[in-house]
Amino acid sequence: MASVLSKINNYKLFLVAILLVAFLVRIAGINTILFFEEAEWGMFAQDHTFTNLGLTFNLKDGPVLWPHNPLVPVLFKAATIYSTTPAAMTSAMRMVPVIFGMATIILMYFMARRFYSQKAALITAGLMAIGYWHLLASLDVDIEGAVLTFYFMLMTYAI
Repeated sequence: MASVLSKINNYKLFLVAILLVAFLVRIAGINTILFFEEAEWGMFAQDHTFTNLGLTFNLKDGPVLWPHNPLVPVLFKAATIYSTTPAAMTSAMRMVPVIFGMATIILMYFMARRFYSQKAALITAGLMAIGYWHLLASLDVDIEGAVLTFYFMLMTYAI
């Protein structure tokens, strides 16, 4: 009985270590410059009135209907409320996909544990924690990176 409990505690310890490594790797790249599409999100997030919750974008060609989930623009605006400098705003905006990316690693762990085994779940979470594409998606200020992946994983896990 004691060996089974210690094995479970070891798995939990490994999972915490994997999540810590994943978080530290993502935090290392959190203050990189915003690229073109990300800068549009930055301009949008600067309006803290919350009157435009992501349903329209005012681009140079005029207002455009925004066909995506309105939760993400609200999260970007909320993350940048207390940002006083452009660097702080960049870091705050990048924290939204980092949080969704970390949640995706946890969901992947639970999904792999459900369908395979505890060891396979730990290996899967570890590979996802250091995998290039997931790391890139976890730092991308946009909907298609970590946020959309999280929603798909959540939907798949719920089924």
